[in-house]
Amino acid sequence: MSRKIAILGAGNGGYATAAHQALNGHQVNLWSRSDKNLKPILEKKGITIHGEAGEGFARLNYVSTDIGQVIKGVEVIFIVLPSFAVESVVEKCIPYLEDGQIMVLNLASTGTALRINEILKKYHVNKKIYITEFSSLTYGCRINKPGEVTVQLLAKNIKCANFPSKDNEKIYPILKEFYPDLVLAENVLETSLNNGNPVTHPAPSLLNAGRIEYSDGEFYLYTEGITPSVVKVIEAVDGERIQICRQFGFEEIPVEKRLARIGYTDKAESLYKQYSKSDVFSQMKGPGSLQNRYITEDIPYGLVVWASLAKTIGAQTHNMDSIITLASSLLNRDLWYEGWTIDKLGLEGMNFEEIQQYLFTGEPFGNFEYSA
Repeated sequence: MSRKIAILGAGNGGYATAAHQALNGHQVNLWSRSDKNLKPILEKKGITIHGEAGEGFARLNYVSTDIGQVIKGVEVIFIVLPSFAVESVVEKCIPYLEDGQIMVLNLASTGTALRINEILKKYHVNKKIYITEFSSLTYGCRINKPGEVTVQLLAKNIKCANFPSKDNEKIYPILKEFYPDLVLAENVLETSLNNGNPVTHPAPSLLNAGRIEYSDGEFYLYTEGITPSVVKVIEAVDGERIQICRQFGFEEIPVEKRLARIGYTDKAESLYKQYSKSDVFSQMKGPGSLQNRYITEDIPYGLVVWASLAKTIGAQTHNMDSIITLASSLLNRDLWYEGWTIDKLGLEGMNFEEIQQYLFTGEPFGNFEYSA
């Protein structure tokens, strides 16, 4: 079935999503805030795609910086942006949202669905908007040159859930039209706890801070920076994440199993070999500076969410806390303050049972007010 969809974001993931779904026969509109990002696509009237998600030229229906026109009349809005850009883009959408639209967060998402719900509450949006969250971006991809993208990996077994999860069974079949291998999670807390980026990126980036600054962009984190000793820190962070999953009753998937399930690596290898020998990871260059999303996104919109959530259930996150604090010193920023703590996700004051019910119904206990 062909559907009319919008893609918000024209970075690596936005390029891949737009081209892949256009090749699959969907009517695709693409938005970016930047004319520069869209110029090569407008000139060709589409995107050339290579790799696992298809080969060829994908013609797009409509390409514009006018977000109202891009989302007008579409059934599904895919948001493919860094977490720190999501709030402002959703705010731009609010005057143009239509009843029944599905907003899909196809990004490495930790708490993003809950944060968007807080934004919709703040602006008193009274339309029925479905907010669906993927645990990870569905592509390992890079823009080769303007108007062209290569997909090294079309990810499998990505977890997805709607907020509230009472709508899961309604939305899930629609999502599978775009990504047949999606796995339905219990709720958006489970998807948030299965984002691999906060496990994989921050610790190695900080432990290689000197090398990153010295290299001036000539650095490959996965092949150079993730050594056996660095893997120990990754595993320590992952252990804390798994403990949170355990206390909420979610499936416990260690990082090495998650990488294999998604398709990044061979499950038979050690975690060190998975990172250093993966055909996908080995091609990924960078980060080129400490002002990179591996730190500026995956810590405040990843580790801070987990650490804040852990405090509500009495779980210890000493390694996460240390990374957040050290990164704040390196960047001369307060990432604890900037990040999405539970008060920014609408969960403040709730106990375990109240959080679970809120995730299912979308209705909080008591009188919880919006917190900006």
